[in-house]
Amino acid sequence: MLSKDSLFTKYEKTFVHQALSIEKRLDGRSTDEYRKLDIAYGKDWGSCVVSLGETKVMAKVTCDVQQPKATRPSEGLLFMNVEISQMAIPNIEQSTLTEMHTNLSRLLEKCIKESHCVDLEALCIVAEEKVWNVRVDIVVLNHEGNLVGCCSIAALSALAHFRRPDVTIDGENVVIHDPADREPVPLSLHHYPVAISYAIFEGSEIVILSDPTEIEERSSQAELILGMNSYRELCGMHLMGSALIATDVILSCSRKAAEQALTLVTAIKKAVDEDKKQRDEKNVSCLVQRIRLDQELPGSQSRSMLSLKREEVKERVSEIIKEVQAAKKTHSSKDDDDDVVILSDDEIEVVRKSGPRSAESFSKKKHEQNPWKSISNADSKKDSDDAKSDATKNESSEKMVEDVISSDEDDVALVREFTSEDRIIGMIELSGDSEEEEIVTMRSKDLEAIGDEGKGKVKQEEDKV
Repeated sequence: MLSKDSLFTKYEKTFVHQALSIEKRLDGRSTDEYRKLDIAYGKDWGSCVVSLGETKVMAKVTCDVQQPKATRPSEGLLFMNVEISQMAIPNIEQSTLTEMHTNLSRLLEKCIKESHCVDLEALCIVAEEKVWNVRVDIVVLNHEGNLVGCCSIAALSALAHFRRPDVTIDGENVVIHDPADREPVPLSLHHYPVAISYAIFEGSEIVILSDPTEIEERSSQAELILGMNSYRELCGMHLMGSALIATDVILSCSRKAAEQALTLVTAIKKAVDEDKKQRDEKNVSCLVQRIRLDQELPGSQSRSMLSLKREEVKERVSEIIKEVQAAKKTHSSKDDDDDVVILSDDEIEVVRKSGPRSAESFSKKKHEQNPWKSISNADSKKDSDDAKSDATKNESSEKMVEDVISSDEDDVALVREFTSEDRIIGMIELSGDSEEEEIVTMRSKDLEAIGDEGKGKVKQEEDKV
C-alpha cells in the first residue's frame, strides 16, 4: 500500500532504480525472498502480533450472537475492520490515511471473506434467529511495506487461533457455556488465502520484487497483489499503478505466489500448534512480556537499509587495511626527510634534509580545537645552473623565518621573498632556416653591462670631437 503524502525524495527513487540495475536490493534480499516472519500469540484466544520484517500488525478476533441476514438466514456473519494509527505512518494527511484504510479493508474482504475462507454455516445457532457474528479487528503498528500481506497473515493467524464458546440447544432454550465449564470450539476454515504482494519496475527489463519494502513500493511503477491459498487456487487479484503488464508476467507472478503461499500457510499452522502445546503445558505467554523484551516494538530490529554479506565486508575491510598501511609507509618515508627542532614550548621548526629545502614554524595556542597554526613558510627552488643563487635564496628565507619567529603575532602569515634571481631566465636560439627574428632574454646584469659599454663609447666619441 502506497503512502503518497509521506516524505520521499527523487534521490531515494533514483538510488533504488540504480541498485536494481545491478541486481541489488537495499536490504540484501533476492528478488523472490521474503522477510523474516514472526507470529506471537497472546493470552486470549484469537489475539496475535505478526511481524513481517519491520511491518508489524496486531489482530484480535471476537464474537457475539446476532440475527442473521434475511437473504442468508442460515449463515453466520464475518466482519473485518482495519485501523491505521498516525504512529504507524508519520507525515501523512488524514484524508490519505482514510483512503488507505478503505482500500486495505476492501482488499482483505476480497481475499478472505469473499473467498469463503470461514465456514459461515457452522456459525449458525438457530436458523433465521440466532447466529454467531465474528469480528476481526486489525491494528497497524508500523508500516514498512507489504501492509496487505502482513494484515492477511495476521487475520488468518487470529482466525485459526480463535475459539468460540460452545452452545447447547434445549428445545427453544439456547445455552452458551462459559469457557471455564466447556472447552471452546475452534472456527472451521476451508482454506487459508494469503495476499502476496509484488512491486513491478519498468525499464530496459521488467524487474519484479516479492514482499517489497515501503521505499520499493513508492519507487515502483505498479503493484500487483494476488490472493493465493495452499492449494494453488487464485482467490483474488488487484493491480495498482501505471505499468503495462503482459499476461506472461502475471502468470509468472502467480506461480511464484502459489509457492510462497504454501510456505506462509505452513508457518501459520506451525505457530498455532506450538501455542497449543504451550497451553497444554500451562506455559502461556502474553504480548506484554514480548513488548518488554523489545521483540515487538517498531524500532526493535536493525534499521540498516543496505545489508552487506559477510564475505563482501571482509574483502572491503582487507582492502581498507592495505590502503591505510600503504599510506602510513608513504607518510613515514616523507617524515624521515625532515628535521624537527623545538625552539620553545609553543614553537616548532621543521627543516627538510633532502630535496627542496624549506623551513616552517608552528605556533601552539591553548584552549583550541586545532592548536597548531602555521605562521611562516619559506620555500625556495633549487637551481642546478646557478649554485650561488640557491645559497642566496636559502639565506634570505632563513632570515625571514627568524624574523617571523621572533615576532609575537599569532595570526597566520605566509612569508616569501622574491628577487630578480627567482625570475625564469632562458635563451631561445632559432635555426638559420627560420624566418622569425632571434629573441634573446637577458639578465638585469647584462642590461647594466650594455649600458656601461654605451656610456663608454659615447665618452670616447666626445673625446675625439
